Amino acid sequence: MLKKELEEKDYLSLILPQGLLEFFRVTSAVLKDNAYHIYLEELNIHPEHLQGSKLTSKGFYDEVSIQDFPLRGTACFLKIKRRKWDQS
Repeated sequence: MLKKELEEKDYLSLILPQGLLEFFRVTSAVLKDNAYHIYLEELNIHPEHLQGSKLTSKGFYDEVSIQDFPLRGTACFLKIKRRKWDQS
């Protein structure tokens, strides 16, 4: 029986909320102040409800911080940056 090697994304999908990595990429993860901080940026994927529109990504909104589940008893914060879209 062949073993499939897990890729980094596969490992992250085990600890992050389901479906998150379909729309965001992890830019970094650090342990500071006794908490995990996982930084995510929205992928350059047009929003589904605007698929027929011509859109241009114009950077990111300010980062938001979401306190998520603890990892092994340590606080975990998701630092999320969403894209700004401009309809042309």
